[in-house]
Amino acid sequence: MPPRRTSLPRTGNLRARSPKTARLYVERCRLVADLLAERPWCEVPWCEDRSTAVHEPLTRARGGDILDRDNCRCVCDPHHAEIHTEAPWVYALGFLVHSWDGRRAS
Repeated sequence: MPPRRTSLPRTGNLRARSPKTARLYVERCRLVADLLAERPWCEVPWCEDRSTAVHEPLTRARGGDILDRDNCRCVCDPHHAEIHTEAPWVYALGFLVHSWDGRRAS
């Protein structure tokens, strides 16, 4: 049986987003809506489900930009979760890109 998750006690208020960050996320929401309308089906080749999430192959932690349309893939929720487990196929198909590869998402 997996361990039971418990909530950590909050020790203070969350910091508000800066105006700059708030504008960035407003723009990101627009981009996500546009991409999901343009690409309604999961981009994993063998999947026939509707896309519900936008994933960045070159993640922010690896130097990616959340507003770069070329760095976005529309995927279904199950494949989005699988991508984040770093299954072997995600690198081969370009759904994750290492920062040291010097490649951009294709």
